[in-house]
Amino acid sequence: MKEKGKNGLYVQDWRKRNRDQYNEYQRKYRQKNREKIRERDRKRSKTPERKEYTAKRKKQRYHQDPEYRKKLREHTEKWRLANPDKKKGIQHRYYQRNSVAILERARKKWSDIKTEVYRLLGDKCIRCGFTDIRALQIDHVNGGGLKGKRGTPKSYYMLVRESIKRGEQKYQLLCANCNWIKAYENHEREGS
Repeated sequence: MKEKGKNGLYVQDWRKRNRDQYNEYQRKYRQKNREKIRERDRKRSKTPERKEYTAKRKKQRYHQDPEYRKKLREHTEKWRLANPDKKKGIQHRYYQRNSVAILERARKKWSDIKTEVYRLLGDKCIRCGFTDIRALQIDHVNGGGLKGKRGTPKSYYMLVRESIKRGEQKYQLLCANCNWIKAYENHEREGS
C-alpha cells in the first residue's frame, strides 16, 4: 500500500481511480447529513469574511462577464416589477441605514457640479472681478432668470452646465452687488 505524500497525492489518486465509488459515498453522506451540512453552510456563509469574499467574486464576475451582467439585470428588473412593495421596503431600510452617507454623497455631487459651473463661467464676477464664491451668482445675460429656474437648485446647476457645454452664451457670473445693480438698471425686478 502507498503512503500518503506531502500533498495528499495518494488520496487524490485513489479518488481518480475510484471516482464512481467515491461519488456514491459522497451522495450517501450528503443524504444522511443533509441538515447538518445545511447548517454548516449557513454558518459559513454568514461570516463577514465569507460575505466579503462572495460580494467580491460577484462584483468581479459582473464587471468581467457581459452575459452574466445582462442576465442579472434582466432578473433584477423582473423581480422589481413583480415586487414593488418589497422593493420600496428594501430601499427604505437601505436609506435608514445609510442616510448620512447618501446625503453626504449627494452634497458632494451637487457641490462638484456647482464648482464646475462656476469654473466654466470664470470663477469671478465679470464686472468687478470679485472672487469669493459665497457671494457669486449665476446671472442670465438677457434677463428673465426666474423663468428658467423652475426646478430645484440642483437641477438648475445641471441645466446651466449643459447650456455652457453646448456653447450657448446665456449665463454669466456676477457678484451679488453687481447682479442687483444690473437688475435695477435693466428693470428686471419689480420695484426697480
